[in-house]
Amino acid sequence: MVEKNNEKIIRHYHCKVCEKTHTIELDVNVCSNRSKYPFPYVILHDSVKNGEVRELLTILYIDKNCAIRAAEIQDFDGHLFTKEQLVGITTPLMEEIKMLRETLSEREKEIKELKESLN
Repeated sequence: MVEKNNEKIIRHYHCKVCEKTHTIELDVNVCSNRSKYPFPYVILHDSVKNGEVRELLTILYIDKNCAIRAAEIQDFDGHLFTKEQLVGITTPLMEEIKMLRETLSEREKEIKELKESLN
C-alpha cells in the first residue's frame, strides 16, 4: 500500500525478524537528485519476542520511485548516544516538561477560580 500527500510518501515494510509491518514516512524530496539508485535509508526499531528486546538496524534500499526494493537487517548491539549526549538531550526536555507542568497547574487553578466565581 502506498499513500502520498504533499509532504510525505508512506511506505510499508514487513520486518522478517520482528514479524511486524512498519510504516515508513519519507519526505517527498528524499528520492530526488540522487547520484545512484537504489539508495540506503536506515531505520532503527525494536523487536520484542519472548520478553527479549533486540534493537534492529534496518537498511532499506529505495529506488527512484521511492519504492523499497530490498532490506538488510542487522542486530544493533551498541548505543547510538553516549551518556553525555543523552544527558544533553534529556536535560532540556525535562526542564521543558517541568515548565509545562507548572503552566498547566496555573491554568487549572485559574479555571477552577473562574468556575467558582460563576457559581
